[in-house]
Amino acid sequence: MKYERWSKYLAGITALLVMVGPIIYRVIPEGARNPKGNLGLFMGGVALVLILYAGFYSVRRARLWLRWGKIEYWLSLHTYLGILAVLFVLLHADWRFRPGAATAALVLLILVTISGVVGWAIYLVIPGRISSEAEEVVTPEETYFKLEKVQGEIDKLERRRAKQDGDKAAETDEELRLLAEKIALLEKELKNEFRQEAALGTWLYIHIPLSAALIVVACVHAFMTLYL
Repeated sequence: MKYERWSKYLAGITALLVMVGPIIYRVIPEGARNPKGNLGLFMGGVALVLILYAGFYSVRRARLWLRWGKIEYWLSLHTYLGILAVLFVLLHADWRFRPGAATAALVLLILVTISGVVGWAIYLVIPGRISSEAEEVVTPEETYFKLEKVQGEIDKLERRRAKQDGDKAAETDEELRLLAEKIALLEKELKNEFRQEAALGTWLYIHIPLSAALIVVACVHAFMTLYL
């Protein structure tokens, strides 16, 4: 509940800034909105910080054993800061697009945002992959291990069933039936998890290189603007 409330506040602040920010910025005299002016550089600096901070989510996700806050909080920050980064880049450029590293960074940022939305949609259809308490990722290997464990129980019961008759045999048959249903459920989960792994793997091969390229190009643009 606390996470949901916190996420709603963050979403509301992001939506407010996206709607009101451009309107307020347009009131500022055009001369003061120069991308290389103080205000323009400030907007660009904020955008770069947001991009770097949003990119740090990958580090947090790759090192799940570190207790740096729950992964849900990081995912929300990653999403909303990415949206705000687009806004601040557009404000920094004063909605003007020129050839060079600046435009390349903007294009990459838009592509990263679009791929991020696709990834968010993929995670929506993968319930329970991440436990909010233990922060453990459910993998096909773990499901396969459960499947083998249940199959071992079935093998033991079948050997016992061969020596039974009467009521005990009926009880064992019922246990076997329940375990067979559990096997069918685990097999279905395993197939779904393999499909999900494939979808996530394909998405990550697109999203992560684009994000890395964005960070490099954004840093190059910042260096060129300040020192060249």
